[in-house]
Amino acid sequence: MAALVVLCLAASLLGASAQPYANPTSQMLPTGKLSKAVQVNLAYEIDGKMITAAQVKSAPCANGTFGAPCLEQYRMQADRDKVMITYQLNTTSGFTPPTGAKVKLSGCYSKYSGAGRPWRTAKTLVAKDKQCPWPIAKKLPAPTTSPSSTITWELPEDLPASSMFVRAYVMLANANGTNNPVAYGNATTYFRVDMINSRPQSLISATIGLCFVGPFLLTVLLLGEKLWLAKKRH
Repeated sequence: MAALVVLCLAASLLGASAQPYANPTSQMLPTGKLSKAVQVNLAYEIDGKMITAAQVKSAPCANGTFGAPCLEQYRMQADRDKVMITYQLNTTSGFTPPTGAKVKLSGCYSKYSGAGRPWRTAKTLVAKDKQCPWPIAKKLPAPTTSPSSTITWELPEDLPASSMFVRAYVMLANANGTNNPVAYGNATTYFRVDMINSRPQSLISATIGLCFVGPFLLTVLLLGEKLWLAKKRH
């Protein structure tokens, strides 16, 4: 009976923010020999409050581990908050974007949030990479030495609990029409995402209540049946 109560409680709380498994802090780069030629800058709108790119740049969060004090400053809610992104050419890279190059922006899991989860794992081949599955924008102008126009990413409602960063790829179309990356760049700061709890508190409370009442009623029913059978025999 106790096991039934425990299982029922666990089921009622399923969907709460899951914690990633391991504790690495550096991000993996499935970029092979690509030039790290793009600088990515972030600003945030958190619960209606703006945190500017200058503020983020002066206090970046280089630790993607849940519980890191810096990560708490940039704690965001899926389906509510926004990430504002600009990118520009890293002049020290020596990279010149080829004619026709475009930029693709993606939301990526930190190594911490990908640990123990193969479906979030970075791969050596960019085409097979699972670290950056969240499309933000594509076919943006190639980077220059000046910051790009601001691209706003409204965090989608199905974004899971995780720590994330933004990656920019410089893409170039081949003669066969496929697009291949020729350079990349990562934002130098992480942000944390809390997923939506789609279960109203009233439903959770009612479920917990039924978890306790149900076994009690079952016990009463079994005892009643036992007494009735005993009385029938006599």
